[in-house]
Amino acid sequence: MASKSDVFSFNSWVSPEPIPSGQQHLAFGICEVISVGACDELPYVFEISGGQKLSFSLTASHEVDLVLCDESAYDDWVDAGLQTQHPKEALLTLRHACQHSLEFRPEQDTTLIAIIINLADCPVQSVVAANVLDSAGRPC
Repeated sequence: MASKSDVFSFNSWVSPEPIPSGQQHLAFGICEVISVGACDELPYVFEISGGQKLSFSLTASHEVDLVLCDESAYDDWVDAGLQTQHPKEALLTLRHACQHSLEFRPEQDTTLIAIIINLADCPVQSVVAANVLDSAGRPC
């Protein structure tokens, strides 16, 4: 499992990494508008190799939480009946905002779960963008 020092949060979906000449095309990944029900959660599952980078960003119609955890932490949380607001062993928890972005580069192969959590009593609309990049910054 990667150390917490390998988790970065940033304020913009714009990557600081330059796009190499001739590679200015749309990247593979997720770009969608979704709805998360009142007091509900929506997980995104990523199988990622060590050294690859997960970039995940969302903009929501009202405040949500974004949690990043590994598969076992998510499974433990679900198996326990979602008794807490978030998985106890989260790698990163971003709380109460309409915009969240994160980057994570694990040291070894793993399955990561990014969970959008809506704690409000009404549904939330969100725009989600996510990508997995190799060590050279190319989409996987």
